[in-house]
Amino acid sequence: MGAPVGCGIPAVLPSRPAAGASSPFVAALQAAGAHAARHCSIQPLNAPTLGGNVRNPGGAWRAAGGGATGAAAAVALGKADVGVGSDFLGSVRLPAACMGLCSYVPTPGAVGGWEEQGGGGGDGGSARAPAEGPGEVAALVSHDMGTLAAVADALKLPGNPNLRHELTQARARVVVAEDLFKLTDPHDMAAPTVAIKKAVLQWAGQEQAGSVQLLAFLEGNVARWRELVHDADAHAGPPDAAAQSPPVLRALHRAADILHKRRLWLRYGHLLQQHEMASDKGRGVAAGEVAQGEGAQKQQQQEEEQGPQQQEEQQEQTQQQDEQQQQQQQQQQQQQQQQRQEEQQQREQQQEQEQRQEGQEQEQEQVDAPGAVAVNGTGGAEGALQLPPDVVDLLREASRITDAQEASARAVAEEVEEVIGSAVRRDVVVVAPILPSPPPRLDALPAAAAAFLRRAHQFAAVTALAGAPTVTLPLGVAGGAPVGLALFGQARSDRRLLAVAAKLLPLAQRRDNGSPY
Repeated sequence: MGAPVGCGIPAVLPSRPAAGASSPFVAALQAAGAHAARHCSIQPLNAPTLGGNVRNPGGAWRAAGGGATGAAAAVALGKADVGVGSDFLGSVRLPAACMGLCSYVPTPGAVGGWEEQGGGGGDGGSARAPAEGPGEVAALVSHDMGTLAAVADALKLPGNPNLRHELTQARARVVVAEDLFKLTDPHDMAAPTVAIKKAVLQWAGQEQAGSVQLLAFLEGNVARWRELVHDADAHAGPPDAAAQSPPVLRALHRAADILHKRRLWLRYGHLLQQHEMASDKGRGVAAGEVAQGEGAQKQQQQEEEQGPQQQEEQQEQTQQQDEQQQQQQQQQQQQQQQQRQEEQQQREQQQEQEQRQEGQEQEQEQVDAPGAVAVNGTGGAEGALQLPPDVVDLLREASRITDAQEASARAVAEEVEEVIGSAVRRDVVVVAPILPSPPPRLDALPAAAAAFLRRAHQFAAVTALAGAPTVTLPLGVAGGAPVGLALFGQARSDRRLLAVAAKLLPLAQRRDNGSPY
């Protein structure tokens, strides 16, 4: 029997049953010889936020990235060899890049799901199943590409990792998405961009290295993105934020955002309903107290207006009523005392059970087993269902997504998947940014932090809609914090993409190529 999972919200844990089995993805890792070390914290609802409640081991006073921050931090601190989480708009990729780690998001459907058996962020079966289409994918984070490639081999993921043919006859064609890199910080991201370009030239050669205007290509070949431009601008934040991003990128981001929020609502909408019911009850109690206070004031005014005889008669009636109320209160107190004793016994039993479980987890953490896997989940204390304000806001936004918006977003996603799938052939790997700059400082202005997160989500949306396998590569430190970029390839070319990444990474990290390492 496993532990309950609370989708990053401790208040929901008491209502969650313990997981009866590992998720298919984790079960596959365990069958391949991995040891599940521990559950780790996630951001509420696994949202790809800045992860302000987890410290970044890769950069002091820098944002840790959102979503699977706990799993990434466990790897960065050496607590595990591999971290597992789920990713759609960067919930694994962003913390990996912010902490200077490698990550790998497989082709959707290439391996068993993450949500199906109480994995990190699952709902324990109490919500509706999400619709088919682009969605969260089980993903991995590690210190090095070799470990990720070994896991992919053990899981028998698709793609041919043998690059000897490419090295002797038709090398893999590696192209850089130039227009996306123009949207990154020109100062801090210049060195890693130059380093990866030099690495591509050194490994693939002049004939097999190239560049592409990816956004221009998508703008001309994806017809329905224009349907979402107005919707995207309405949700872009400040007016200047929309003006700084190309319209096609804003529309693609909005399409991915709509699909993500619709899935959140289908899976977690019941939590918002429970939260609002609890809030309504609280407001009802407060209103009752106010009414009692107003009633007492009116009674005092009436007493002042009555004569002495009437006051004496009313006092006798009041005294009798008080005696009856005292008797009722005594009975209620006895019942409440008995109920508290029963609740205390239940709490003591639960605490004993939690202490036993905690002791077992501590013993497990002390085992230094090779191939340890940090599995995303959450923990927390028992409490009433009171959702954090940011979760309430997110779920309310998700509740407003209409069927028409979802249909438009799904149509755009289908087009992007078809267009990217046709253009990115088996021998093509695309280099793209994952972060617009080093992760912001924790004391950064809210507008700057929001702009960073928005641009990172825009980058992640392209590959999320395409359903393309993606890896992130750490390329050193700039401005006191880690920087990195991403590679993506044709769907179901996973192990081949990992093999190309393993070849390019050491070249891109060489100082003579301009790497900030």
